[in-house]
Amino acid sequence: MVFIVSLSYGTAYAFFKCNASFAEITSAIPSARREANSPSYLEITITEDPTKINTLNDPELADIAQDAKAQGINYAAQATLLKATNRETAIELREFLNALYAWSGLYTKGEKFFGEVVYDENSNGEYYTLDRSKPAQKG
Repeated sequence: MVFIVSLSYGTAYAFFKCNASFAEITSAIPSARREANSPSYLEITITEDPTKINTLNDPELADIAQDAKAQGINYAAQATLLKATNRETAIELREFLNALYAWSGLYTKGEKFFGEVVYDENSNGEYYTLDRSKPAQKG
């Protein structure tokens, strides 16, 4: 007897600027996850160059990554969350980034966070920013 189990995952992306090194950011991930109360099954991958993120051959996401890099964004994050929607995953990713900003020591006091979280609401290649719930702006 063979059982086929289909697991659904939500996916979201963040593009952000940080003056810390890649090593400093990756070492701050566990504490940021704790501060954000991130679910243990939330997977987060940080990429030092936004254009190096796995765009899964999605031209819209590739354009967003290119535009982010052109605007001085130097990091990207991809998050996946088991049994969640893309929007729910985006919310968890935002909470993680808020903790990374506020609690990790990677940002100096008063330094503004520059970045955004995007997700594909209907899995149709149209990305939305989390906070504005409108199509992600390019260029």
